[in-house]
Amino acid sequence: MKILLLFLFILPLSLIAQDKSEIPEQSTKIIVSNSNSALQNHKLILQVILENNMFPDVNDNTIFYIKTQPKTVAKDEGVYFLNILSKDGSIIITGMTKGPGYITGGQYASTLPDYKEIQYTGFARSVFKKSFVLMNDFAKKLGGKISYQ
Repeated sequence: MKILLLFLFILPLSLIAQDKSEIPEQSTKIIVSNSNSALQNHKLILQVILENNMFPDVNDNTIFYIKTQPKTVAKDEGVYFLNILSKDGSIIITGMTKGPGYITGGQYASTLPDYKEIQYTGFARSVFKKSFVLMNDFAKKLGGKISYQ
């Protein structure tokens, strides 16, 4: 009887503790699969970028590559930009981020000195996870089937 009560108590707790995220830890790349040509995907990306108050920094129509201008992650929490490559049947999205200011040796820097690859890692409020979530939100706006690497 005690085992049954213990099981009934632990089961709901274990269900609550499970991570509901579908994104695998350490993911750095989002792939959006669709039936569009590379050119159609490139045009779609430009449209979604502009609709979301983002701007292209690099727009290469020959290899269907777009790099967005840096954008704020959240209020004073760092900046990120996206690298987006269009292919026939897919869109590949990666990005770079740098976090908020920090104190080192008595010095304050407004942001981390170098950009780092956006990766779905760290605690929930880390600049890396927040940047990945923003990258994922962008990918969802493109439509299609999303996968992670």
